[in-house]
Amino acid sequence: MPDKMEEILVLIRKARIEETQEITDVLNVVTQDLLRKNIHQWTQPWNESEIIAEINQEQLYVLENENKILGTFAIKEKSCLSSLDLTNGSYYLYQIAILPICQGNGLGGEILKFAERHFEKVYLDCWAGNAKLKDFYSQNGWDYLGDFPENDYFISVFMNER
Repeated sequence: MPDKMEEILVLIRKARIEETQEITDVLNVVTQDLLRKNIHQWTQPWNESEIIAEINQEQLYVLENENKILGTFAIKEKSCLSSLDLTNGSYYLYQIAILPICQGNGLGGEILKFAERHFEKVYLDCWAGNAKLKDFYSQNGWDYLGDFPENDYFISVFMNER
């Protein structure tokens, strides 16, 4: 595992079914870290059957370094967020998770660049209370569309078009 502040070179690729447990572990570690910081982005434990479904639908990606998964994210065509009127051809970038020890090394920016290169119109969201993440998306050139109700909380939505 790389040290916290060194540059990390990663390969971004689609996840494979045999990586389900490692991906689940990454998601659970990241969720625990968020909850410790009082950021209620996700709950745990993560459901492996949902992860398997995302892999089978070719929506789940991993960030790999030296055969170790350091992070994961998913992209699917147009989400069912009813608060937004999104045109066809929109993609939803979600479930971005980078191991805490690897955060702060530009990997989040690499995920955003990957989405921008491969998809014409992409949006993402986060818990509206996560000011640090909202600043990160804005600083990376994503347009803030507003806060929208989602179940019993609000999400902040961002979009990037090429």
